[in-house]
Amino acid sequence: MNDEAVLLLALLRTPGIGLITANRLCRAAGSAARLWEERANISRLLPQATDRLQQCLTNWDKQLP
Repeated sequence: MNDEAVLLLALLRTPGIGLITANRLCRAAGSAARLWEERANISRLLPQATDRLQQCLTNWDKQLP
């Protein structure tokens, strides 16, 4: 399994992030890896991101194997 797949799987397992949201986020960022790099300041990458989304992405790393 490559890093991109691991990051995407962890994103899908993150509470508050569903399949559609994960797809939209990765598409907007260009990849799950880019989204991972920008997760601490998601509003820079996605100006429409909410505080709730920022909080969900903060917990993304807890879902990594």
